[in-house]
Amino acid sequence: MSRSTKQRESELTQSSATAMGAKGRVVVPAEWRVSRGWQEGTDLILVNTDEGVWVMSVEEALAFLRKRSNKSVDDFLRQKRQEIQLENKEFADWLGQSSSTRRR
Repeated sequence: MSRSTKQRESELTQSSATAMGAKGRVVVPAEWRVSRGWQEGTDLILVNTDEGVWVMSVEEALAFLRKRSNKSVDDFLRQKRQEIQLENKEFADWLGQSSSTRRR
């Protein structure tokens, strides 16, 4: 096994018992908060999955999505720009038809 595979397995097997407190509050172990760079006030994302609840910082969630996305942001923006151009053309065509109808 490569070192990175062992590291990943180790990360996946870290566990800690905790109880849910008032208003649904859960304590994340200090060692984990330090290793993730989470401090008081860090915005976290909670994702409810069939396997359980995932907790990530906003930055971690964005990185997670970017790694798994088949599209880059550039591809997404290129597609949206093409859609806008098509809509603009359709609107211009409609305006042309509409104005020629008014002239009659």
